[in-house]
Amino acid sequence: CDQYKKVNCKDNPRYLSWYQKECIDGRESQPLKKDDEQEYTSILRKSPEVGDVFSLIKSQSVKWNEIAIALNVDGNTRTSVRQDTQLGKDGKLDQILQTWNEAQTSDVTWEKIIQVLESKKLNKTAGEVKQFLKEPSTIKKYNKAL
Repeated sequence: CDQYKKVNCKDNPRYLSWYQKECIDGRESQPLKKDDEQEYTSILRKSPEVGDVFSLIKSQSVKWNEIAIALNVDGNTRTSVRQDTQLGKDGKLDQILQTWNEAQTSDVTWEKIIQVLESKKLNKTAGEVKQFLKEPSTIKKYNKAL
């Protein structure tokens, strides 16, 4: 997938150019139309619903603590979750996401979720999140207030 270069994104590689193609999980996705690109960009700035985040990053539950740190979940909560022996990795990630959702003390956006995944070299999952955000049903769900 390295053959697809970021075009006009050197200063801000998180945003895709409307004419750019992106490779996700070995498959080429279609470039976004200009209007779709604007909707996608507006979704990146919105707060995600915890259920959407969990379903998309569940496969990365082994990294629950790193995700918790990136979401600014306080240390006491992380310690409590770490010490709960009845929670598996999925349960720990779910608990962290529930705590984050209830607190909402930080300005977490879809963009932040993608940054966290990319910073942890979870590019496949980041690509799945991007693809999810480009789906018509997701665009409609998150842009319904527009």
